[in-house]
Parts: sequence; structure tokens; C-alpha cells
Amino acid sequence: MELTRCAVSVAVSVAVLVGGCSVSACAFNALPGSGPTEQKNLPLDPSKLESSPPEEAKNSLEESELLKDAGILLEALHGSSALVSVSSDVDHGRVVVYWYGNDRSALEGILSSVGSPVEVRSSPYDPEALDNAAEFLLATDLGIDVSATSVEPDGSGILVSLVSAPIGEGLEEVAARLSTLVGFPVDIDLNGPVPAAK
Repeated sequence: MELTRCAVSVAVSVAVLVGGCSVSACAFNALPGSGPTEQKNLPLDPSKLESSPPEEAKNSLEESELLKDAGILLEALHGSSALVSVSSDVDHGRVVVYWYGNDRSALEGILSSVGSPVEVRSSPYDPEALDNAAEFLLATDLGIDVSATSVEPDGSGILVSLVSAPIGEGLEEVAARLSTLVGFPVDIDLNGPVPAAK
């Protein structure tokens, strides 16, 4: 049985969260001496109802907006040689773009097309060179069971996924060997996907 390998160069996936919320209010008083399920409905005072959604629903809406804006930017910047990744930072309420190089002219006008705050962070390595190195590591017989390779989302190096632990070599030694081979930092993921049989 021959195993095939699947390369993942720059994989950025954006999922859209759609949250729904239903808010109802009911004021009641238990009748004296009645059982726990017997209640008397009282008229609602509209001034006491909250006009804004609960915090949880508000957070879901903000997360959904961030994911939507990240998707818009990813589509607009797709194909740019300087783009490393686009992601949503829900904890800090912003979209993060990892970009290589000082020339950010391609970003002008595009970033203002979304409503969410956008932070552009610099990546240390050329994403095209990282892509090529990741593909090389996947295609080369390295004496280990490589199932996938990918560029780190921040462009700081390459992630190599292994099907099983290497024999006679520690993970740190494997990472150092592969890093020397391609000239970029390499991290090892031991819980990599198992390749499909051919």
C-alpha cells in the first residue's frame, strides 16, 4: 500500500458564525401557599426591558462581523505575494493581517473597506520562499513520516506534521535538522493527519 502526502502551503480558512438570540421577559409572583409551578403573570413595564442584546449575543455578533471582515480582506488581498495570512482576533476585537515587507501600498484603500479595526503585523520571511520550503519538505524523503506541511500563520516558519514519532531521533533534533535543510525555523506537530491510502 502506497501512502500519498497532501501539501498544505498557506492555508487560511475563514468560518462564519451565525448566532441567534431570543430574549423574553416575564415578571411573576408566586401566590401565597401555591405550589412551585403556580405563578401569577404581572404586566410588563417596557421601561424596565433592556434595549440592547445580552452580552453573549453582542459578543456573537461582534465575532461574526470580525469573521466576515477577515473573509472580505482575504478575498481582496488574495494573490498578493506579500500576504501571509488574515485572521480574526476575537479577544481583542480586530482583524489581523500578517504582511511581508515594508511596501504596504497594496493595503491602501482595502483596509478601510471593512468596519472592523485592522492591525497589520510584519512577518519575518518571504511567504513565497516559505511556501516553496514547505512543499520541498513534503516532497522529499526525510526518513520520517511527514503527513503535511504548512506555513505558520504569522510567517515565522514552517509547521511539519508527522504521522508517528521518529525512531532514534528526538523531535527537537528533527526540527533542527529540517530547519538547517531549508533555512527557516521548523516546528513539529506529532498529531498530524494520516494520509489517505492510494
